[in-house]
Amino acid sequence: MKQIKQHTSPLKFYIILITFISTAVTPMLIGWIFLLISNWSGDYGPSPYFPLFTMLVESLLAGIVLTLLVNRLLLSPLVSFSDAIKKVATGDFSVRVKTDYSFPELGQLAGHFNKMVQELGSIESLRNDFAANISHEFRTPLAAIEGYTTLLQDHSLTEKERDEYIHIIIDSVRQLSSLSGNILAMSRLEKQEIVTNKTRYCLDEQLRQAILLLEPLWDEKKLDLDIDMETAWYYGNADMIMQVWVNLLHNAIQYTPKNGTIRVYLKNEGYTVHKFYDAAGALDCVAREHLDLAILDVMLPDLDGFTLCQKIREEHLFPILMLTARVEDMDKIMGLTLGADDYITKPFNPLELVARVKTQLRRYTRYNTGEAAEPRETAEHDFRGLQISRTTHKCVLFGEELALTPLEFAILWYLCEHRGQVVPSEELFEAVWGEKYMDSNNTVMSHIARLREKMHEPSRRPRFIKTVWGVGYTIE
Repeated sequence: MKQIKQHTSPLKFYIILITFISTAVTPMLIGWIFLLISNWSGDYGPSPYFPLFTMLVESLLAGIVLTLLVNRLLLSPLVSFSDAIKKVATGDFSVRVKTDYSFPELGQLAGHFNKMVQELGSIESLRNDFAANISHEFRTPLAAIEGYTTLLQDHSLTEKERDEYIHIIIDSVRQLSSLSGNILAMSRLEKQEIVTNKTRYCLDEQLRQAILLLEPLWDEKKLDLDIDMETAWYYGNADMIMQVWVNLLHNAIQYTPKNGTIRVYLKNEGYTVHKFYDAAGALDCVAREHLDLAILDVMLPDLDGFTLCQKIREEHLFPILMLTARVEDMDKIMGLTLGADDYITKPFNPLELVARVKTQLRRYTRYNTGEAAEPRETAEHDFRGLQISRTTHKCVLFGEELALTPLEFAILWYLCEHRGQVVPSEELFEAVWGEKYMDSNNTVMSHIARLREKMHEPSRRPRFIKTVWGVGYTIE
């Protein structure tokens, strides 16, 4: 990891100069002006030179100290950031800046910068690997075309050998055409060009067509195919999904030894899947649809999966699975801390993913809330750092358990049950106390005040329980 050297810059020089002038030179000038005014007015009292000299020395020392502090605490980090940005612009993604600054804002900025450079480095590595793989994939059919074209120039070839070589050349040309089509499709995906020609079609039938399309390849290697597919309907772009099947099967055929076996399984689990390529669409779906589980990727174009998980957890308790290629322990810890129930790294076994989905759904629908067929009332609320459970009769705010009386707990629980709604004082009193509300009853107000004190709520702008004057209370 390369270290960033600091050097002087015009901006740094001017800021230091301005700081020194404002803190040292300006008081000196003001002192001289007062001295001139005193001499001009004829006020010959005690000699002003000694106090003036003392003031000038103090101003000079203060200017030097303040200038050094500004240079150390503010200008040096800016110069480091500037140098680092220049290196990143030249393609050097190994550069890092230190994060231990006196100002927390600078430390956060440095941390975000280092994370950005790390992500850019990862993307660049993937890009280089992709270019190398594509180059390799192109060289293979090109070498075949060149070699067999040269052999065709031999006039001593038999008709059978000539037909065989021509067949190989045609297959190589088709392979090149398929590769170019794949690259074009990937380019469209990188540019976020949404493919609109979506249709509903039979997925298992499409997979059979892909298998038949590659029959010459797997028949040549004498491969056995173990096929077990159920009827499954899918809504999407048929051409792009077909390309996925062809690529997967081609790789399986290529890397399976002769006389080996390729197993193709397609199981219909009966799930309704909502698919999105950005966080904005996912959040919109979460707000509109009743979901039982979410599978999130960390690398998203508009918002990272960790932040998306955190936003979902503000309102919903359904299981969340993180599916990502980031295998670092800190990434896993961060995902689980922010609310994820499971963390799966790529590459993964699809059957394992389905098994984990079933496990999380079973825990959520059966173990947490009873039998799935029997709907139950919400037993817990968890949002914005507030956790309240009716089962355990506990309330935790930002990690601190609150000592609430039964009435205070009942008030808070009722407001959470009607979160986002304005609950009239009459309704709250009758629901908690079970008695008829009387005019000028201050019981609710006094209990709300004590509840706010225990929650450390600011008096003017409370974070949770808010008063709607003339109506009642609401919690957000």
